Amino acid sequence: MEKKKKKYEKQIYVADCVEHGERFYSLFMTDSSDGIAIHQFGIDEAAQWGGECIQVVKLEATDIPYPNKKPWDMDLSIKENLKTIT
Repeated sequence: MEKKKKKYEKQIYVADCVEHGERFYSLFMTDSSDGIAIHQFGIDEAAQWGGECIQVVKLEATDIPYPNKKPWDMDLSIKENLKTIT
């Protein structure tokens, strides 16, 4: 039996990042449709880990598994995000 994916009210994106030659990714969600703002969110996510954002794509365009936990919501403040995950 296949696991059902939990649906979120916003689009989930993957920030493809690099730090010291090592690739990593970070998931976040937003309801923004502004490509520049979405890429800036990816840059902000990478910077938190000391890395650089290469590109940002919708989760569906990758082979990365759907998250079990709610991704960081870029439309909320840090305080509001922490309330939703604790």
